[in-house]
Amino acid sequence: MTDPQADVRRMFGTILKLGIDNPTIVSTRPGLVTSLGLLNDQCVLFDAAAGIQGVDITGTTTDRKTLYNNLVTSVYHITSGTSAYAGFIRDYTLKNKVNKSESDTQDLGFDHIADYTTSMLAIINPLVIATTLNDWGVLAIDTADTLSKLIAFTGNIAVPRNAVAIKKAETETLPPILTEGRRILKEICDPVVVTLRATQPTFFKQYKVDRKIIHTGTGTTIIEVHVKNAAGDNLYNADVNFPLHHIEFYTDLDGTGRQTHVHHDTFADGIVKLIGHKDYTIPPFLLKQGKTARIEVILQPA
Repeated sequence: MTDPQADVRRMFGTILKLGIDNPTIVSTRPGLVTSLGLLNDQCVLFDAAAGIQGVDITGTTTDRKTLYNNLVTSVYHITSGTSAYAGFIRDYTLKNKVNKSESDTQDLGFDHIADYTTSMLAIINPLVIATTLNDWGVLAIDTADTLSKLIAFTGNIAVPRNAVAIKKAETETLPPILTEGRRILKEICDPVVVTLRATQPTFFKQYKVDRKIIHTGTGTTIIEVHVKNAAGDNLYNADVNFPLHHIEFYTDLDGTGRQTHVHHDTFADGIVKLIGHKDYTIPPFLLKQGKTARIEVILQPA
C-alpha cells in the first residue's frame, strides 16, 4: 500500500465514522445508508488485500491441517453462492469455473489449495465489489474471511511460492477497489448529502471537510497508532492522547489513528484508553523530522 492509497483509505474511514456518529441524520436518507454500506464493503476488501502485503510468508508448518480445513470451508462458501448466482442467470461458463464440490475442494491438497483459492478470489471479487452476489450470500466480509484464512495457511508453508503470487495479485487489486469507493462517494453519497444542506447544515459542512483527501507528504512528521485487542481485532474509537504535545485523536474503523504535522526532534509518550479495556501507556519515543512514528498497541480487557 502506497502513501497516496493510505490517504484515500483514511478519507473513506473518516466518512464512515461521520455516518456512525450521526445515525439519526443518516437514517433520514435510506440511499445514504445503502451507499455508506457499499463504501464499507470496499474498505473491508481493501483492508484484507492490503494486509497481505505485510504478511510474513516464511512461517512454520504448525497446525497446517487445521488451517487447511478452515480455508477449504471458507472458499467453498464463496464459490457455492457464486455457483447459485451463475445458475440463476444461466451463465454456465461462470458456473463451470466455480462449481467444485466441497469434497473435491477438500481433496485439492496442500500443494494446490492456495492457487485454487487465489483463482476463485480473482473471479468472485469483482462480483462482490459490484454487490452482484449480495442476494446469494456472498458479501465483502466473506471474501475478506477467505483472504484472512489464505494468509494464515500460506504463512505456514515452508516454501511460500503461492504466498508470493497471492501478495502480488492482491496488491494489484487495491487501485480498482479505491476507484470503486471513490465512485460510490461521487455518484451516490455526495448528491444525497447535498439534500441535507438546508436541514442539517452542520452535518453537511463536516461531510465536505471529511470528504477531502489529506496528503501527508514525505516531509511531514506523523504519529500513527494502531490499536487492537489480544485476538488481533482492530479497535474503533480508542482515545489516543499525548498530553505534553497537546495531541488527542481517536482510532478509525481499521483501528488506526494518526496526527500529522507534529513537532519533531522531541520525545513523546502517551496513553490509550477505551471503555472495557485497561489503559495502555505508550513509552517515550523520538519524533524524527519527516518520519512516521508507527506504534502498535494491544489493549487487554478490564
